[in-house]
Amino acid sequence: MEPSIVSRAETRRSLRRSLGTIAVASVAVAALLLGASRSPLLRVREVRVQGVAHGSPARIERLAGISEHDPILWLDEADIVERLRRDPWISAVRVDVDLPWRVTLSITERSAVAVTEIGGRRVVVAEDGTILGPGRARGLPEIVLPPSPAFMRTRPAPDLGSVARVLAALEPALRTRLRRVGVGTGGVLTLVLDGGIRVDYGAPREVRAKAAVLAEVLAWASRQATTPRRVSVVAPTAPAVSGLSAGDPTVGA
Repeated sequence: MEPSIVSRAETRRSLRRSLGTIAVASVAVAALLLGASRSPLLRVREVRVQGVAHGSPARIERLAGISEHDPILWLDEADIVERLRRDPWISAVRVDVDLPWRVTLSITERSAVAVTEIGGRRVVVAEDGTILGPGRARGLPEIVLPPSPAFMRTRPAPDLGSVARVLAALEPALRTRLRRVGVGTGGVLTLVLDGGIRVDYGAPREVRAKAAVLAEVLAWASRQATTPRRVSVVAPTAPAVSGLSAGDPTVGA
């Protein structure tokens, strides 16, 4: 056999031995890393919950499904977020893993803006229309929906999200004066403020412009020491006021 052929064969055998050694070493390293990832030194010892006003941090921790001694490197962050987002009060979640043993859950909660009745049950509604659960008024305005058959025939009919966004766009001080939102034929809205002030709102569109105009009209009335009985912001560029009365103590409340 020619020396060059012997040399090439020996080189191939040497290469195979080297690759085999590397493969064995890689498996050994992988096994070592796997064992280290499940070491008691890399397990959850602390769960911090931030941004929770509704409920308790302990409840959030239970919903997340994280328990002490879980291997921190094996936590499925997407699964944790999915479990927490099933709670209607939670709109967003951020999971931060701080090695070697801390997990921080940063929660963004929805805000309750109204109550309404659905299927004979009083429920609390969030600013995006999400049903947060059963509840009473507790100072929240009421959304009065038309009877179901008529509501289904109305075109277009606003969903709760559209109506809730109208409320969310109002200035906080004005929102506290709101008592009721009626949904009428064609989906037009009527707002009732304290003192019986009625606001013809129209369709739930241009919500920020209408909210700003309504605040300006009521501020103007307050400066004039008058109370309007009716305000229209159906066309926010041309608001209308009627039924002004002087000396009403509720003005500017």
